[in-house]
Amino acid sequence: MEVKQGDAELSCCPELTERVFVGKCLRAAEAIKVLLEKDIKPRDLITKESLENALVSTMVMCGSTNSVLHYLAIAHSADIHDFTLDDFQRVANKVPVLADLKPSGKYMVADLVDIGGFPAVLKFLIHAGLINGSIPTVTGKTLRENVWSAPSLDPSQDMIRPLGDPIKETGHIRILRGNLAPGGAVAKITGKEGRRFTGKAMVFDKEDDLNARIFKGDIDPNEYIVFCVRYEGPKGGPGMVSYLSFLFFSFALYSTSFGTWWLALDSFGRDFEGFE
Repeated sequence: MEVKQGDAELSCCPELTERVFVGKCLRAAEAIKVLLEKDIKPRDLITKESLENALVSTMVMCGSTNSVLHYLAIAHSADIHDFTLDDFQRVANKVPVLADLKPSGKYMVADLVDIGGFPAVLKFLIHAGLINGSIPTVTGKTLRENVWSAPSLDPSQDMIRPLGDPIKETGHIRILRGNLAPGGAVAKITGKEGRRFTGKAMVFDKEDDLNARIFKGDIDPNEYIVFCVRYEGPKGGPGMVSYLSFLFFSFALYSTSFGTWWLALDSFGRDFEGFE
């Protein structure tokens, strides 16, 4: 539903912002004309197959756990009722992590422009049979036609790993179920955390309480701890709080002079992307 290209350039080269935005506007206008001429509606494009493509690209690029919220909401709006939380785990079981991107990896997303941008990645994934290139898009062409002219990934680059040498052999987004979350929970496991974590639970009723305790400095850094932040979900938050400030106190954790912290975090909230 979006005319891609240009975003990486915006991030990488601020001085090109105006030119890039003008280009994006022109491409958007062209796409709108095509959509009107061919009577292409959103529900013609948002299908189970296109959502499956989105899942695959998210796993390959080590994307955000926010994708779970957004893709499920998009599916609900498009009345795609057979797209569920279980689809994330199904795709994760068969799709590897290939992108060495921050916060857990080496490169910034903006660096993608140096290897051909996301169209080059899509071209690679279509050729590998991981992405369905025959689906229609806002350009009136198929996804394969859209990326046909994109450069092929240079074998010498290490930002996007080959399938035979993935960063992680299965997807990083894992769906968890248990007594704490019978309806399902989402974890981002990049492979650096190990396969098991056991520690003492420390329970907080809101993020601010956790922040205060962290900066108080009386938590033993040598103890294995599970921070639990409750009442921050869709109802308690309300609205499912985005924990962007967690980036700051995670930095405080790892920059402490006490040494390495060993901990896990469980919450109804979202956006713990910096905590890796």
